[in-house]
Amino acid sequence: MRLGASVALLLAVALTVLLNLFSSRIYWRGTFKEERLSPLTQRTKSLLNTAAGDVELIGLFSASTPLRDSVAAMLSEFQEAAEGISGLHLTTRMVDPAANAAEAVAIRRRHNAPLSSIVVRSPETGSARVIAASQLLDGASGSGPARHFIADQRVALAICDLLRTETPKVVYFLTDAGAYSPREYDSLDGYSFIAGELRMARYDVETLDLSVDEVPEGDNVLVLAGPRARLTRRAIERLTTALASGARLLLLVDVGGEDELDDDGLRALLGLWGVRVGGLLSRAETSSCRAVPWEEEKPNPIDLALGRTGGALTLGSPARAFFPAGESLPQTADRPRVRPLLAPRGDGNATGGAVAMAVEREASGTGVRSTRMVVVGDARFAANAMMSTGHDANRLFFLGCIDWLFQRDTAATAERSTPRVLHSAVTPDGWPWVVAAVVVVWPLAILLFTRLLLIRRP
Repeated sequence: MRLGASVALLLAVALTVLLNLFSSRIYWRGTFKEERLSPLTQRTKSLLNTAAGDVELIGLFSASTPLRDSVAAMLSEFQEAAEGISGLHLTTRMVDPAANAAEAVAIRRRHNAPLSSIVVRSPETGSARVIAASQLLDGASGSGPARHFIADQRVALAICDLLRTETPKVVYFLTDAGAYSPREYDSLDGYSFIAGELRMARYDVETLDLSVDEVPEGDNVLVLAGPRARLTRRAIERLTTALASGARLLLLVDVGGEDELDDDGLRALLGLWGVRVGGLLSRAETSSCRAVPWEEEKPNPIDLALGRTGGALTLGSPARAFFPAGESLPQTADRPRVRPLLAPRGDGNATGGAVAMAVEREASGTGVRSTRMVVVGDARFAANAMMSTGHDANRLFFLGCIDWLFQRDTAATAERSTPRVLHSAVTPDGWPWVVAAVVVVWPLAILLFTRLLLIRRP
């Protein structure tokens, strides 16, 4: 019997060591709550790592509110995550308006917060950001896909926005001529997903209609994504003036349906910046685009993003080609520098045109301001249909373009990698069987095995 007990003990120790070695290589964390919500994503935690200061999270939810338990569990996750972040001091609490009416009324009056909302508050300044219940779920509704709980992203963005001290950089989406809008949540043509990625990168996202609005002064980037009709003369004039004043432009061309580049105004504008519009590229030519390396010692966000993905973007078909037209421009100090970014399949030097071009103009002593432009021959590559289905190369390229236009450090793109997500093969209903197997069946199997060894001994 003593030998059998020793063998069982050695087997148990060996099993424990093996399980620890295995778990040290693969980390997975799940949730056992009825809501079946995922814990904080790695990207949310990465965003928290950039914040420093004191923050209080207050959930104003009554016990009967459907989202109450979900919000309480999420706030606990935030507090746990903040404990490992140096410089970030975070406290959380839930306030039930029915049980603590006086406290709830005071919070609502002080911060203009509705019922069923989350208040992200700075104890030092008293300023706050309020997240309503309608913002805790994604834009899908009605008979479409099930709505997802995205409160952790909203709260993380609110924390960073509350604590940041620098003036936020703004990305303006131009909605002229039916262009894609960041406020469109359509599962195919909307741009809401990439707008959320920009906010996660700590950019503010706004919209402008150049037929009505003037372009604000300052260090701004304009995005014109897939205009589906001709731009008005006023819009072209305002866009031309904004670029001359130092604004930056990301132009994404959508060649589906009517060709918007029949617009002489937009073609002429590109010509002023040394870009000539070419023909259409087939799916075979754009299915394996490759990055054209920049001959520079210092890496830049676009080159870094393309280098990490090999330029293997998923583009729509057909896509537009562009050519440099610098030879037609006067030889002046402020002459734009044009370079290809993505070459079609089998054309490593983009001699047959490029799917994407970068334009840069340096400031000169004549009062000309420096500016930048990126032109891409497809707008659908950044739409929700692509962004929501795991096309990470498309996401990195879009964000790299924005970073380059803003002249941000290359680290901004480097830090934005999508972590490898490990999913458990066990369904939520199967976890009780897993627990029973580990706690009951496995130990009994070990004891039975040792018992058989003892019986067979001579």
